[in-house]
This record gives sequence, structure tokens and C-alpha cells, in this order.
Amino acid sequence: MRGSKSNTLKIKPASRRATFQNVVGPHPLLRLGAGFAFKGVDIMIEIYADGAAIPNPGNMGCGIVLVYNNHVKDISEYIGYGTNNIAELTAVKIGLQNIKNRLMPITVFSDSMYAVKMLSGEWSPKENIELIFEIKKFISEFNNVKIEWIRGHTGNRYNERADYLANGAAMEGEAG
Repeated sequence: MRGSKSNTLKIKPASRRATFQNVVGPHPLLRLGAGFAFKGVDIMIEIYADGAAIPNPGNMGCGIVLVYNNHVKDISEYIGYGTNNIAELTAVKIGLQNIKNRLMPITVFSDSMYAVKMLSGEWSPKENIELIFEIKKFISEFNNVKIEWIRGHTGNRYNERADYLANGAAMEGEAG
């Protein structure tokens, strides 16, 4: 780890609809300050990212749930007109943009096989090439990012929440 960088979670709001909820009080590691190194401690940030386009193509929305120990942050953002695949990729990008500490291990969960396979390099892009390249370049700036597929609509509360936020943002754009 590099010198004096802080190892506390730093999250910046992505939109006016971002909320932060402390579920059971401040995490004890956050009180230890910048000098604490996570040596031997398994701490990770989880990002649950989902995108929606209503209809497809149509108004796009992104839903992101950031989880750090007992801290949860919801982000819901309308992103304009386009396809579901663009919304899924953009949700991953927005989730990562909200993490300032790039030394922390991060796992991104997405129920989009397209986003996971494209960003992991298993599939070669034929569309959305610039967006995929931009996200991959951004991922390379982090110390440790894993992208994992999670089956959608199977009761994972954070994935269900991301889906709800994405659809809500897309419908908000549809009404506007």
C-alpha cells in the first residue's frame, strides 16, 4: 500500500437522488483514521449494478447499491435514451465512479451477462466499443476489481434493490 493514503471508504454522490444509510452505526475501522492498514482484515466494497431501458431501446436508468460492511448507499440515475446494454454498462461505470479509495478490493455484481462478459474480456465488443474501453480503462486504475455475474430476480436484496432503482430512474425519464 502507498504511504499516507486513507483506507476509509469515500463515496461521492452521483446524483441528487443518492442516499446513504448507516444500518447499525459507524464501522469501527472507519474511526481508526488514515493510518490504519487493512493487513489481515478481509474488507471489501460490493457494487450491485443494474441498468434498464423502457422500452428497449428507450429511456435508460441505472440503479446501483454500494455496500461496505454495514453501510449501504443507493444511487438511481436517469441517463437518457439508448439500449439496455448501454444502461447495464453505465451502471457499472457509475458504481465505480463513486469509489474514491482505489486501493480497497471491490466486487461488482451484475445480472447482465453482457456487461460481465464484455468487461471481463470473455466477449469481444461489436457495439458500445468506446463505452466498454472507457470502463475497462477506469477499472485498471483500481487495485483489485472483480466483476461477477449474479442471477437476477432470485431474491438477492441488493440486486433486487438495484433493479428497482434502475427501473424507477428509467420510468422517471419516461414521465419527464
